[in-house]
Amino acid sequence: MMNNNQYTARPYPIGAFPIRIRLAVWEVLKNMQSPDALVSMEFLSAMSACAQALYDYESPTGSLRPVSLNSVLIAESGERKTSVHTIVAKPLYEFDELNMERYLEESKAYESQLQVWTSISKGYHRQLKKRAESQESNEDLLKLILEHDHGKPERPRLRRFIRQNITSRAFMDALDGDGEAITVMTDEGGVVTKGGIFTFQALLNKGWDGAALLAMDRSDGVSIVARNPRVAVSLLVQPSAFKELNDQRGENLRGSGHWARYLVGWPESTQGRRYTETLTLQWLHLPDFHQKMRDVLKEYAARRAAGITERKVLTFSEEAKHRILELVNKTEEFIGPWGYFKDIKDAASKAVEVMGRLAALLHVFTGEDGQISLVTLESAIALYDWHMNEFKRIFAAEEVASPAVLDAQTLENYLLRTVWNNGYNFVKKNYVRNNGPLRSALRMNEALDVLIQRGAVWIGKGYNNVSFINLIPTYFPGRMPGMLQPNLLGA
Repeated sequence: MMNNNQYTARPYPIGAFPIRIRLAVWEVLKNMQSPDALVSMEFLSAMSACAQALYDYESPTGSLRPVSLNSVLIAESGERKTSVHTIVAKPLYEFDELNMERYLEESKAYESQLQVWTSISKGYHRQLKKRAESQESNEDLLKLILEHDHGKPERPRLRRFIRQNITSRAFMDALDGDGEAITVMTDEGGVVTKGGIFTFQALLNKGWDGAALLAMDRSDGVSIVARNPRVAVSLLVQPSAFKELNDQRGENLRGSGHWARYLVGWPESTQGRRYTETLTLQWLHLPDFHQKMRDVLKEYAARRAAGITERKVLTFSEEAKHRILELVNKTEEFIGPWGYFKDIKDAASKAVEVMGRLAALLHVFTGEDGQISLVTLESAIALYDWHMNEFKRIFAAEEVASPAVLDAQTLENYLLRTVWNNGYNFVKKNYVRNNGPLRSALRMNEALDVLIQRGAVWIGKGYNNVSFINLIPTYFPGRMPGMLQPNLLGA
């Protein structure tokens, strides 16, 4: 079931990203002014696509797990999905382009080598035929033919990380061999949803799970065998395409646990609030993130060239392992009859697994040495918590929200964008009433009561008994650096 989305999404917890990643996320968000979750999830998908080929992590139970992330971001047309995707994933496309150029060069060399090999092979077989006709000994010639057959040139493979509209056969061909990794990634999700990848969701599930072996028997009698593959899916889809997919396959996608393997997000639109301050965009922090992506890709390519297919293994610190144990038990508590996860048990079953993957990726892209720390794990937990709430909001059985709760969400979003993101922790209550989304004193007070209960704000008195709305920093996400602070809040 897909909810009718009566609640709007909470602000994405960008402040939970480690600083090196956070600065790059804020920079893209500031320059592109797309929804916060759209930008943030593009970074997570890019990290996954880069790192899944090179890294695994060891769970507290000792099993090796992938760092692959599936994600689906739902956003209307005009949210600059293509622009954000192109900017963030740039090193991945550069890497695939270099592989394409190398493949074309290797293909030319292969054709030449194959022609020579074929000519020699034909010559040997002509000699073999003559000797057979004259009943001459051919043991030495048979030995030469066998040796020659072993030296047949190997057809080069086009290795690409990013795949778009792909069939089950092409999917398996891309993973054929040992240790291959692909991400079905597109900023036009309708192409993918109509292209059929969900017709082989069992393979996608096994790939995400880190299956040791995937196999497919072709009609020509040849089997395709993928050993230790890594698979991720990253979709940016419009609401209409997402609705169509769920109308057609939603029951099966939930029932098979496929959607449970995804980070989902449906953020509020930013259209109508995007104002341009300059035509020259500055990129100070994104290049640093891109360089880390390139370093990971370069190391992967070097290891493959050396014939190394085993992945590097990341481990958790003892503190982080104890925290994971707490998470396992807390999740079990939440899936009980009265628990928060009672109607999304499928997602809850994957929660700790996905948190571990997020922590491993954050560890890689912050450049930390040693084991995955408790601090990094807590960052991953904060990020996943937002996605878990989104999963419940989008997929769980619809709950009827009171007008006060809906108004509280509207007011929270206004305070985030107008007050918090402009560098302020407080604002006059009358200013918000006169300029904000809730002009009715009764509705605004009821909405404030909800936000006070959530721990988002508190009301204080200033000079001349003027009421102020104070924003609680631990509730709101980290601020975007370099934000303007116009004097328009009446403070």
